[in-house]
Amino acid sequence: MTPQEQATQIIAELVLAIGRSVAKQTFPGMKLPRSREFGMICGVIFLHELRGVPLTLSHLGRCTQIPRATLVRRVEQLQSRDMVERRGNHYRFIGALAPAHVRSLRAQSLGRPKS
Repeated sequence: MTPQEQATQIIAELVLAIGRSVAKQTFPGMKLPRSREFGMICGVIFLHELRGVPLTLSHLGRCTQIPRATLVRRVEQLQSRDMVERRGNHYRFIGALAPAHVRSLRAQSLGRPKS
């Protein structure tokens, strides 16, 4: 195996380990395939919020390619866990997962004032 192949393997193993760890911490007791689905939904909401782009359910469905009925159930479950809220037709994170909170934590860790 070449050094590049070894590096690729290490990165792939790291990505999988991080995914499992995040799934276990964020969605305890949930099977990995379902938690990955939730993770994809959360990732899309998070990125859109960081970019300042409103996210509708239709756009979330196009980004994740999850069937609409399933997506509605998953988003409702995230809402019941107080992770996501709906404002009009748009969805955003609340609490510790909100990008503003994450930026604040990052600023604190870098010794910068909160923005």
